[in-house]
Formats: sequence, structure tokens, C-alpha cells
Amino acid sequence: MKKIIIYLLTLACLLSLEGCTLNKDETKKDNNETKEETKKEENLGYVEKNTIEVLVHTYNDVIVDNSGLGPASEESLSIHDGKYYYTFEEDLYLIVTPVGKQNKIDEDIVDQMSISFIESSDGTNIQADAYARLLIEANNGEITADEQDTLIADAVAGKDANNGKGITVKKVKYNDHSEYQIIRNYK
Repeated sequence: MKKIIIYLLTLACLLSLEGCTLNKDETKKDNNETKEETKKEENLGYVEKNTIEVLVHTYNDVIVDNSGLGPASEESLSIHDGKYYYTFEEDLYLIVTPVGKQNKIDEDIVDQMSISFIESSDGTNIQADAYARLLIEANNGEITADEQDTLIADAVAGKDANNGKGITVKKVKYNDHSEYQIIRNYK
């Protein structure tokens, strides 16, 4: 009987040691994955946190200074499901998505800004492309015109475009419209 108890205790100790080894390996794997994610995020670059009020104002300054396009105005602003919609013209909108949904334009931090538009039948979206380039500039003024062109081209090709300067550009097609999404990367 003593031999059976000793055998069972020895077996239990061995199994518990094996479990500790597995947990240690899993912890190492989790730590390595976290390090890889952090490194990937650092490669994307970062931008400073800004409120909707500040970034829309910056965007309007960029539009007025660099184009004949119309700015986003408070008269065209509507808020739905915590997102801010500015109408430029029929079927062309600026959509600002905050990190949280306080519905306070002067406090909500921008998560992403999008240009929503209806795709033209011939595939050219000159006005939407122009608004998207200006939106990239408003989100990071250090991005050059050539870099804007590359980001837009990569987004049109279906890539998550990022040049390490704190924003990611995507082009997303939905059933009834498309969007250029400019996603801000924060620390």
C-alpha cells in the first residue's frame, strides 16, 4: 500500500513539474508575440492625439490653402452612432470616428478620418482622391506629396498603406460606397 501511495505521489510531482514547464514555454511564447506586436506598432510610427475640433480645423486649413475644394462646415455636420459626418456635396462626406463616444467635438480624440464617396463608373475618383490626399496631409503634415501618392496607390491596390509616419491609409469598398480611411496610430 505504501508503495502505491509513493508511486502516486511521485507521479503527481512529475506531472506538476511538466505543467510548470508547459506554462513557462507558453509565457515565453506570449512574451515573444507581445514584443513582435510592439515592434510592428513602432514601425507604423505615431502621431499626437488630437480632438475632432482640432483635426477638422487643421483639415479645413489644408483645404483652403491648397485647393479649390470646399471645407467641412459645422452647418453640414451631423452625428450618428457616435461618428461625425460632414457633407461636402451629395455622395461625398468626411466621417470622423472618435476613440470614445462622448459626442463632444472639443474632447473626443480622433481614431480615424474617412472620405466616403460613390465610385464612378469609370473607376476615376478624382475629387475623392484629392480630398483623401488633403486628409493625409492634415493628419500628418510631414508626409510629402510623393508619399501621399504612394499611400493612395497602395490603398487602392488593397494594402494597408503605412510609411512609418503615424497613419495608416486604407481604401474600403462597401456595397453602396467606398471610403479612404486614415487611421491614426497612437502610443
